[in-house]
Amino acid sequence: MGISKFNRKLIHTTIVLSLAGVPAVSGITLNAPAVYAETQTTSVDALINEMAVYYSFLNDTEKAELKAVQANIANLTAQDIETILTPAVMAKVDSKAGAGTAANAAKDAVAIFASTTSAQFKKAVIAYRAKYSKAFDQVFGEEVTVDYMIEFLAEYRSQLKDIVLKDATAAKTKTLEEVSVQALNNTLAVDRFKTLDGKLTSGLGIGITELFNKKKQLEAKVDPEMNVQKVLISGVVRAKEAKIYGSGTAELNAEAPSYMFKLMLDGKEEELTEFVKWTTDNSEIANMVGTKLNVKKPGNVNVQAKMFGIVVLEKYVTITAPVVDTDTVVVPIQPPVIEPIPGGGSNINITLDTEGIQEALTNDPNAEILTISYEPTDNAKDALLVDLSPEVLALVEDKTIKVDFGQVSYSIPVNELGLDKLGEGVTISINIAPGKDADKIIEKNKFKQLTKIYDFSLVATDKDGKTTEIKNFNSYVEREIEGDAGFKINNTAAVRLNADGTFSPIPALLHGDEATLKSRTNSLYTMVYNNKSFTDLKTLTAPHAAEVRKLANKLILMGNNGKFMPQTGTTRSDLVVFIVRGLGLDTSKKYDGRFVDVKGQPHFAEEMMAAIDAGIVYGTADKKFNPKKFVTRQEAAAMIARAMAFTTYDASKLDKKKTLKIYKDRGHIGNWAKKDVELLLQSGIMLGDRKGNFNPAAVNTRAQMASMMHRFMKFVDLMN
Repeated sequence: MGISKFNRKLIHTTIVLSLAGVPAVSGITLNAPAVYAETQTTSVDALINEMAVYYSFLNDTEKAELKAVQANIANLTAQDIETILTPAVMAKVDSKAGAGTAANAAKDAVAIFASTTSAQFKKAVIAYRAKYSKAFDQVFGEEVTVDYMIEFLAEYRSQLKDIVLKDATAAKTKTLEEVSVQALNNTLAVDRFKTLDGKLTSGLGIGITELFNKKKQLEAKVDPEMNVQKVLISGVVRAKEAKIYGSGTAELNAEAPSYMFKLMLDGKEEELTEFVKWTTDNSEIANMVGTKLNVKKPGNVNVQAKMFGIVVLEKYVTITAPVVDTDTVVVPIQPPVIEPIPGGGSNINITLDTEGIQEALTNDPNAEILTISYEPTDNAKDALLVDLSPEVLALVEDKTIKVDFGQVSYSIPVNELGLDKLGEGVTISINIAPGKDADKIIEKNKFKQLTKIYDFSLVATDKDGKTTEIKNFNSYVEREIEGDAGFKINNTAAVRLNADGTFSPIPALLHGDEATLKSRTNSLYTMVYNNKSFTDLKTLTAPHAAEVRKLANKLILMGNNGKFMPQTGTTRSDLVVFIVRGLGLDTSKKYDGRFVDVKGQPHFAEEMMAAIDAGIVYGTADKKFNPKKFVTRQEAAAMIARAMAFTTYDASKLDKKKTLKIYKDRGHIGNWAKKDVELLLQSGIMLGDRKGNFNPAAVNTRAQMASMMHRFMKFVDLMN
C-alpha cells in the first residue's frame, strides 16, 4: 500500500524545511544572532541540531567544496563587504556596536553554513552567539527581542510548509529561493510581524527584502556555484537514505525504463516520485519524459532527480544498441536436487547430461557459449553446484560454460580447465556460493560494500574419487556480479578477498548495475565503493587529478599519509605495484630472497614476485632488482608492453600508421626498446612532448605514470 498524497507532502515538507528554514532567515548580518542568541531555548537548540545532523552525511568531495568556500570567505575584505552592504549600513551598525562589527558579523554568518562537519557547525553557531549577542542588543535595542525573532522563524517555517502542502508542483517548478521569498512575504503579512521590516530598517538602515538581496550578493561572491546549498541538500537527501529505483541499463528501440524516487521516513521507505523533476545530464543521448527515459543513442547518462532546480540524486545508466546474440544457447537442465542448509538457504545441485548438451548444440551448432541458468530463492544464502560429466566435457571441450545464478554468473572456457593434465574420467564441479568468513577483511579495510560476497570454485574429481581444486587460469576468466544500484565507474572497485586476510584489486568493466570481473584465479569476490583523494593534487590539471583519484578508488594507486606525491619520479617498485594491481595478479607467492638489494619482505615484494612470474619485469645480471631506481620512459614502455602481451589485447585497435618516425629523438631510443615504444605510441598509451620528442632517458612523474596506467587499463579492456 502506498502512502496518501497528503502524507507524501508532509514527508516532502520535512526536506524543504530542513533546506530552507534556517538559512533563509539567517541572512548575512545581525538578524542571525536573533535566532542564535545566548538564550538557551529548546526551539533554538532544536533548530541547530536539525541543521547540524546533515553535515555528518557529507563526503570528502563535498567537504572539499565547502573548504573552498571557507577560503573565499576568509579572503573577504572589509571593502568587499562594504561594497555589498553599502557604507551607510556599515556605518549605522558600527556606530552602535563598534567599528568593524558589521563586516565581521556578515563574514562570520556566511561562514557558519560553510562548515564541513556537525561539530564545526555547532561550534560556529555557539561562537557566533557569544561574539555578537551584545552587538545585537546594541543595534536593535528592545524593539526586536530574541523571543520575537524565534516566533518569526517559527511562523516563517509554518508559511513555508503551507506553500508546499498546497502546491504539489512547487518542487518541480520553483526554485528554493522563490519558495523562500514567498514564505517570507506571507510571514511579513501576519499582524504580529507587519512592523518587523520597519524595525530592521531602524536598526540596519535597510528592510528585510533588501537584506535578502544583499545576502544573495554576498553568497554569490564567496560561493558562485552555490555549493553550500547543493551540499546541504545532498546531506539531507543522504540522511533520508534516498534512492532512485530503476534500471541501470537501457537499450535502443526497447521499452523505456521508468524511475522512482524514494526515501526513509520513520524506518519505512516511502515513494516521493511526484515531488521531483526528472532530467538527464546529456539530452543528446537520452532525456526524461515524465518518469521514463527516452533513449536516443548509445552512451552513458546520469538520470537526475531535481528539487527546486537542484540535482538531489543521480543514477548512472548505460545505454547500448540492440545486440543480436548468436553465439549463446541455453542448455536444458533436469530438475535440480535441492537440500536445505542449516541456518537458511539451500544447496542446489544440477547435473548436466549429454542429451541436454546435444539438444542445445542441435538448436545452435555454432554456439560458443552454453548457458546454464537457475534463479535462486535467496542469492545471499543459496549455493549452486553444477556437475559436468566426462561425456559432457568431451562435447564442449572448445566451448565456454556460463552459469547464471540470480545476481551472479561465472563463465569458464573449458580449455582453461587443463583436462589433459587431470587424467581420464574427470568430472568438473562448478560452485557458486555465498562468501563466508570474509567480513573481517571488509571491516579491516573500511570498505563500503556494494554487493554480496561470492565464492567461486572449481573442483575436478577423477574416476578414483580423488579431488583437485582448480584455482588458477592461463587467461582472464569472467564473473558477472549485479548490484542493487548502478555502479559509479570512477568510484567502484572489484576486490578479491584472499585466504590470508588480505585483498587484491581485480579488473572490472562496469555497465550500469552490472560488473564484469576479470580474474585469473578462483576466490571470494565483491564490489566496493571508494571516494579517495590526496591533499597534494592541486598542482595537477583536472583530468590528471581525476585519473589519479579514479585509480586510487580502484585500489591500484596508493599514497602515503594522505599524499600521492604526483611530481615525484616513478621508481621500479612503484611501477611494478601499479601494473600488478592493475592486472589483478595473484600475489600469494612470498619473496624468496633472490635479489641482493631487496631484504626481508618489503611492501612491494609480493607484487615483484607476481610481475616476475608474469614476465613483466626481470632482475639484473648481478642479482639486483633496483627497487628505488627511477624508471626511464623507455624502460617504462618495455614493462607496459610486456603487461599488454600478458593480457592478450585486441591488436586491431592499434594505429599502425604511427611509427617512431614521429619522434625527432628516435635515434636516442635504445634498440631493445624501439618496438615497445612504437607499440605504446600506436596504442595511445605513451606519447611524446609538444616538441615532437619521446625523451627516452627522462623519468616520468607518478602523476604522468598514473595517466599512462589509466590509458593502458582502458586499452586492454580491464577498465571503463
